[in-house]
Amino acid sequence: MKINRLYFLLLCTLALVGGAHASTAEIAYTGGDYPDGAKPGEVWCLITTPPQFKTVSEEFLCQAASCRFEKIPAVYEMQSEQVCCKKESTRCIDIPAVYKTESYEVQKCACRTEWQKVDCDNVNVSADTKEQKGVCMTLVRVPATFETRCRQVCVTPASTRTEVVPAQFKTIEKRVCTCEKSERRIEIPARYETRTKEVCVAPNRKVWRLTSCGVATASLGQ
Repeated sequence: MKINRLYFLLLCTLALVGGAHASTAEIAYTGGDYPDGAKPGEVWCLITTPPQFKTVSEEFLCQAASCRFEKIPAVYEMQSEQVCCKKESTRCIDIPAVYKTESYEVQKCACRTEWQKVDCDNVNVSADTKEQKGVCMTLVRVPATFETRCRQVCVTPASTRTEVVPAQFKTIEKRVCTCEKSERRIEIPARYETRTKEVCVAPNRKVWRLTSCGVATASLGQ
């Protein structure tokens, strides 16, 4: 019993000399009942360490990038416009002749001489008392006779002139397309979200661990 206590004190002394590294000294388990390279007086326990995890964040693609097409309808507006109803043309206008009335004289009978009866008593005719005056004739010059007549005289002869008939227009309202219908491509960016998860950074493993005095006491007690 005294020997066991001395052995226990020796183990504690070695533990104190080893310091803090004695509690963390580990040797990977490769099989067997004891670790390779163990020194006399050391107490090694076979321990299964739990796996070690850490929380990591990562970007998760929720929706891939895509695109869509948006239809843009045509744009219309009402506009006024002058429309020709009747084209320009020409027409011929008759201009009648202009007349005036003028008078003129026309010879009705030409100048002539003729025998006319005269009163013998008024004629200085020498006659014997035994003679008897009968018919007295005298040769008389009869002047020409005229009459006044009227006639139409053309002052301006008939003619024609060409007149331009202007075109006729009317204002109408009509619906005009000012912008044709089209399509617009709209880019839809990818959508990500941040997710966290536990990642195993060290799996569970078996190691030989150098124990402290307390563990050794428990072992010695057994």
